[in-house]
Amino acid sequence: LAGATRIDVSVFDAEASLDLLAGIVGAERVKAESDAAAEVAAYCGHLPLALRIAGARLAARPHWRVQQMADRLADEARRLDELRHGDMGIRPSISLTYESAGKEARRLFRRLALLGLPVFSGWLSSVLIDAPVADAEDLLDELVSAQLVETGGGTGVHSQYGFHDLIRVFARERLAEEETAVERMAALERALGALLYVADKADREHFGGDYIRLPSAALRWVLPERLVQELIADPLAWYERERVTLVWAVRQAAQAGFTELSWTLAFSAVTLFEARSYLDDWLETHEIALEAARKADNTRGQAAMLYSIGAMRIMQQRFGPAKNALTTAAKLFREVGDRQGVAYVTRFMADLD
Repeated sequence: LAGATRIDVSVFDAEASLDLLAGIVGAERVKAESDAAAEVAAYCGHLPLALRIAGARLAARPHWRVQQMADRLADEARRLDELRHGDMGIRPSISLTYESAGKEARRLFRRLALLGLPVFSGWLSSVLIDAPVADAEDLLDELVSAQLVETGGGTGVHSQYGFHDLIRVFARERLAEEETAVERMAALERALGALLYVADKADREHFGGDYIRLPSAALRWVLPERLVQELIADPLAWYERERVTLVWAVRQAAQAGFTELSWTLAFSAVTLFEARSYLDDWLETHEIALEAARKADNTRGQAAMLYSIGAMRIMQQRFGPAKNALTTAAKLFREVGDRQGVAYVTRFMADLD
């Protein structure tokens, strides 16, 4: 209506969630198992309808402990099955909204579940469905209007989005049901390749050239140049925004068997990890990628990760572990005839002599 005021009602906070449960289940029962009640509220995503259903199920089963409900909801694969009681159900409620969305919006909704992130950047949407950026933005707006996706901050090309926890579970169900394994893997590889493409550009912009990069055969999914330039106008700021995404990407690439992408993404993220001293992220990503490279017998990937770990150990002034990592890296680089890799390692080895 013209002139109407729109009010977006958020989910409950923890206190209001427990109050609602107590009103349905009984204050004494909730108080007696307060930790379990908090778990139930969290698994319900503090969504009032979900809390009502969980509470109604407990109220109808006075012999159940609250912890039993929490344990049932802990299994994500069964969570939407558990959140059904009588005529009330979370899955039918979300499904009604999902089915009312357009075909392409539903496809984007499903594929966003591939990202497995609490918050994700909108620009990745176009890659997931292999569509122009403007079209993907329109589809995201449609999903936001339908309240299937939430805005998560940022503006323009830096806009971010997210799922409510229960809607994410539903999106994963639809993804598994409606997309083939080939389609899922292709969309995931594009998303990882697009991250690497932008990371390469951000690294080059930050350092003014490819001075410390190791070439790799990993897929780079090319994005429109104008979009990339807007994203990396401040290269380190882009890295910072995508920090969680990059760590996730290394792990996801390793799990999916995209070994070359895994170690190359890990190596590219060092630009941020070194600049901001994110040493835990540095080690975590490199250990994941190193293990993936070992399983795939990817000698060059192993060498690259050990070389980078050695550089990190020098930064930590842990010279013994640094020398061990670098010595092994040099040996592996020589095995594959990578003179550039040997040169990089030799430079750092000189710091230890």
